[in-house]
Amino acid sequence: MSTATTNRALITVGTVAALVSACLVTNPSYNDGESDDAAATTLSSGDTTGGPTGDDTSVATTSGDDSEGATTQGTGSSGVTGSGTTETTGPTTTDGATTDPSTTDGATTDPSTTGADPGEYILTPTLVACVFFANQNAGHGPPQVCEANADQQNGPSLTGLIQIDNAVNSLDGQGRRAESYFIFPIPDAFAGLTVTSAALFVRAADISFPKPTTGELWRAEPFNEADLAQAPPMADTKLVADLGGHSVNQWVQWSIPADQLSIIKAGEPLHLALRPTGGDGLFYRGATTQNGPPYLKIILE
Repeated sequence: MSTATTNRALITVGTVAALVSACLVTNPSYNDGESDDAAATTLSSGDTTGGPTGDDTSVATTSGDDSEGATTQGTGSSGVTGSGTTETTGPTTTDGATTDPSTTDGATTDPSTTGADPGEYILTPTLVACVFFANQNAGHGPPQVCEANADQQNGPSLTGLIQIDNAVNSLDGQGRRAESYFIFPIPDAFAGLTVTSAALFVRAADISFPKPTTGELWRAEPFNEADLAQAPPMADTKLVADLGGHSVNQWVQWSIPADQLSIIKAGEPLHLALRPTGGDGLFYRGATTQNGPPYLKIILE
């Protein structure tokens, strides 16, 4: 399945009472066994604790189970779609339990009319896709080709996967390079606030491995779905280096360094690229993959 079937964007805000630096994180958009349709189309405020703050100055690798575990890099300072809808899900915390704010009592606000408050926000992308680079063996491979290849290599348990690899030799890869791309819409309501922390979270697929690399996070030049059907976009700035090994089902966190946070601008989409550093193919969950679509965690002051 291609990630072209999704057209959903997620924005969650939690006013942060206390943030605990941690390597193990729970995906705010992860609802095991719960339909995405349960999410309300509002912006909900609530307290959030226990999530990563980006304050860890070391690289830490933690083996994950089916719901948590992350490879993180702190900074010391801290499916292809068309237009998306805005939805709210994600955690508020009561006595250590992670709950969906759309199922709890509390006020909701519309950021398009009220603006955003300082706090922690979780955004899901309006586009997640991978492509194959043209080489001497074959031409450009658009998202549906790259993602179908990833699904087949991983096996039948998951669909909508993305991949990165210096040379995909399996199936119809024909030795082509694979990179993955994300577009995150940054709400106009963030205007006037300062981004103090931002991190991309992407969850590994469930094929048995560990893998020795995670890939590098880059800023990409602006692109859209139609562009990816023709050619890969240019990646112009490396944001986070490869984090090293990771394990099956694990969440991998790339924390954007403080001196690069200015790339996140209210009202402008953020374009990101995940690039390989080796030839051992990495499979990650895409926007439509069950139990673990990618997300961007932002803290505003």
